[in-house]
Amino acid sequence: FLTRLRTAAEEGSKIPWTEIAIGFGLSVVIALAMAFLITRPIKQFVKQSRRLLEGDTDLTQRLSVSSRDETADLAENINHVFQRLHGLASGVQTAALQVGASSAEISAASRQMLSGLKDQTLKVESSTTAVTELSASIQQVAGNAQQATEVAEQSSTAVNAAVPEVLWGRPKM
Repeated sequence: FLTRLRTAAEEGSKIPWTEIAIGFGLSVVIALAMAFLITRPIKQFVKQSRRLLEGDTDLTQRLSVSSRDETADLAENINHVFQRLHGLASGVQTAALQVGASSAEISAASRQMLSGLKDQTLKVESSTTAVTELSASIQQVAGNAQQATEVAEQSSTAVNAAVPEVLWGRPKM
C-alpha cells in the first residue's frame, strides 16, 4: 500500500484518492470502535449509579464489573465506596434505634417518677391538713385548759375565803 503511494508520487501521476479515502475511513471506524469500547462501560456505570440513587437508595446494590481494565477498577472503587456508606448507614441506624429505645425507657421512668411525685404531693397535702387540724385542736385544748385554770383559781380563791368562815362560824352581825 505504501509502496504504491510512493511509486505513484514518484511517477508524478495523479494522487491516489481512493487509497486516502480508504485509509481515512478505516481510521474513523477504528476511532469509533475504540470510543465505543471506552465509553460503553462508563455509560453503563452512569446508568447503574443513577438507579442506585433512585428511590430508597439501596446501598447493598453494586455496579456490575465485566471487564479487567481501568473502568473495572473505577467500578470496584465505587463499589467499595458504597460498601463503606452502607456500613456507616447501618451503624447510624443501629445507634438511632438504641437512642430511641433509651428515650422510651427514660420517658417511662419519667412518667413513673411523675406519678410518684403526684402521690407524694397528695400525701404531703393530706399530712398538712392533718397537722393543721391537730394544731387547731391543740389550741382549742390549750384555750379550754386556760379557762379551766382560771375557773380553778377562782374556785380556790372562793374556797380560801370560805374556809375561815366555816371554821369560825358565821360572821357576826
